[in-house]
Amino acid sequence: MNKNTFKLLVNAYYDYQMLSIQQANRLMIKKDGSKMKNQKIILPEEDQKIIGRLHDVTKQQMKEIDKIIKKEITAFPIWNEFLKDVHGISHISAAILISQIDIEKARYASSLWKYCGIYCNPETGKAVKREKGVKNEFNQWLKSKMLGVIAPNFIRLKSPYVEIYYNRKHRQISKGWADNDKKGKNLHYDLDARRVMMKYFLIDLYRVWRKLEGLEFYESYKEKYLDKHHKKEN
Repeated sequence: MNKNTFKLLVNAYYDYQMLSIQQANRLMIKKDGSKMKNQKIILPEEDQKIIGRLHDVTKQQMKEIDKIIKKEITAFPIWNEFLKDVHGISHISAAILISQIDIEKARYASSLWKYCGIYCNPETGKAVKREKGVKNEFNQWLKSKMLGVIAPNFIRLKSPYVEIYYNRKHRQISKGWADNDKKGKNLHYDLDARRVMMKYFLIDLYRVWRKLEGLEFYESYKEKYLDKHHKKEN
């Protein structure tokens, strides 16, 4: 299976996932299949049965696509030589990265940071975010998966990268970096630490992937600075 077909497969998986969530919400069903408490289903009983059957079909389709992804991902060297051994990366998370990233276009690891949307605006010093009416320079969907799926998995499963997360978070808290925002400061510290942790993961991914593809790999000043400070600064 070529990469374009693999990308279509991954996209299909997430299309079905979105559909499954929408159907479950209509039926007031939680992710684990249990009913939401204190929530009344407003659909007629016959409609509930129809959507229930559709929901079962959708979940089965997701399982079938998941099996195909699990089989086909073994054709990609970056899975076999690196991603499958990263604690906290599942075959689905790896499939996101493989399908979305063109490593030939990433001259530096910082090129990946920019594409994944986990870099800082050089003018403001703040993390980039989507702006209304402005075309993104990064992949918003990939950014959401990096910070909203992969990073939390690293933290929850105690990946080796999680040390970077806690070091960064504790350092920024000690500086009082976001204390002016009384309501949102904890979220600021968390997202900042996730972003830095993901930068280090992408440095490792970049080096291995470029080498596997027979491409030269380079280090920008920022990457050398990170290594020099032994994973202590952004």
